[in-house]
Amino acid sequence: MKMIRSAFVTLAVLCLAATGALAQVHSGHNAQDNPKSKCQEHFQMMDTDKDGFVSLEEYKGMGHGKDAEKTFKKMDANGDGKISPEEMCGK
Repeated sequence: MKMIRSAFVTLAVLCLAATGALAQVHSGHNAQDNPKSKCQEHFQMMDTDKDGFVSLEEYKGMGHGKDAEKTFKKMDANGDGKISPEEMCGK
């Protein structure tokens, strides 16, 4: 009887763990809170015209403060006037 109860408790714990993991998947979050993934989400939010790049105007429009242009130029590694996902988040 103890063995059956132990097996039942183990099964219940596994079901609860699986339910939590499944809820995270469906909510769009992973268990490790991947910083690169968060960066990519932020990039997509800033890319308001959805051209795959963030322009200076888009960057300023997100409220990056008085040093927005200076910060933008630092992020724009190749100097083409736009920030790519790779420039912002890495490869």
